[in-house]
Formats: sequence, structure tokens, C-alpha cells
Amino acid sequence: MDICRRLRSLGRSLFVFLGVVVSTYTVAPAQIDPERAVDFGVVGVDFKVFHTFTYSNPTNKPVTIKPKNVPCECSTVRIEDSVVAPGGSTTVRLEYDTKNVFGRTAKEFTIATTDPANPVLEYYYASNVGQWILGIKPEPPSAFFLPAHKSKKIALANPRANSLRIALFDQADAYFEVRLLRGSASKGESAEIEIVPSSSLAKGTYYSSFRLLVTPSEGASPYYLSIPVKIVRY
Repeated sequence: MDICRRLRSLGRSLFVFLGVVVSTYTVAPAQIDPERAVDFGVVGVDFKVFHTFTYSNPTNKPVTIKPKNVPCECSTVRIEDSVVAPGGSTTVRLEYDTKNVFGRTAKEFTIATTDPANPVLEYYYASNVGQWILGIKPEPPSAFFLPAHKSKKIALANPRANSLRIALFDQADAYFEVRLLRGSASKGESAEIEIVPSSSLAKGTYYSSFRLLVTPSEGASPYYLSIPVKIVRY
């Protein structure tokens, strides 16, 4: 069965497995390993978001790994070290571009290994692009920094729910700090966060993202919301 056909069969269950239920889905297949799955949640159109997986070599010999099947031009997979020492580990970094994507998605990529017991490993990622649940939308939808910018604030308006709570769930890199200025908002109000780039960044352009856990007061389950970050230093 090719990847496209498999994605259609796994798509609905992946959302439940990752713990973000926007509507009712079936039970997740048992073969999905939580260490090889990520839900980017809600994210805007035409942005890049990131996640880093860890590959650990369980054998007593060096293992070579490389990307095998990456589903589309929207995704890039980079491996830090292609040869992993016995008992060692390396990172598998996923870059997902939402430029030509809209709505709920469930995708996968694979890496090939020279470990006879695990010659192919599957990684899964889901998103909900451009569909703002209960109208909860970050303004602006991303954080872009030029050298003169010391920080940026992002508001999450709550137009419909009686109340909402937000919390930082994780961030792809340590290039910046996320500060929770206002972690809850009643209907008609806004929650607020502040992003502060590291003062020690060298010259260059840094792409990253972070995930918030959003909890509305009624009707919808908690879900993730990804916010892209771009920092330019020169």
C-alpha cells in the first residue's frame, strides 16, 4: 500500500492518537509510536513549523539512517548525524510548510536504517491549517524579528467561548523565550503572550515555532496551536 493510500486510512485516527479532538474520529491504530508522532494543531496558511524527533540506536553496532519517503514539497526532513554509534542517538528534524495546505491533514514520512530489526521507521504528523477553532486566532499569526526588534506580543482573541486558557506546550528551538502575559480570557477579551529572542544569537536567519495548548471553556476539547517564529540577525 503506498503512502497516499495509507495516509487516507490513518488520517482520522491520527488526530485522536495525538490527543487533539476537533470532531469524532475512530480509535488510533496500535502501530503508531507516540515518540514518532506530532500534532502541530491549528496553524496559519503559508508558514513553516518545526518538530525534532530523536532516533536512538538500540543495537551494538553503528547504524546508518537516511530519509526514505517524504510525502511532498511541503515537508523537509534533516538528520543531524546519519551514522549513529551503538547506544547513541541523533535528531530527525521535520520542517512543514503550510503554503499550499488547507484544513485537516495527516501525513507521514519514513527513514531507512541499517538495523535489521527496524529497517524502516514511520513518523506521523498532523495539522489543521487555516481553520481557527471558535474564532480563536493569534494576531499576528507569526512572530517576525529584525535586529532592532527586542520582543513581540501576540494576542489571542476570544470572540465566542465563555472563557479560554492558554499554556506553552513546547517550542522547537531555544532561540527565543515565550512569556505568558495573560493566560486566560473571557468572551470578547484576549489572552496575550510575548516572544523574546535570545540576545546571544549570531548573524543569520533562524526559523522555528512553538505550540500552545488552548483550552476553551465549553464544547471543544483542548487543542494545540502552532505559532511560527523567524529571527533575522546581521
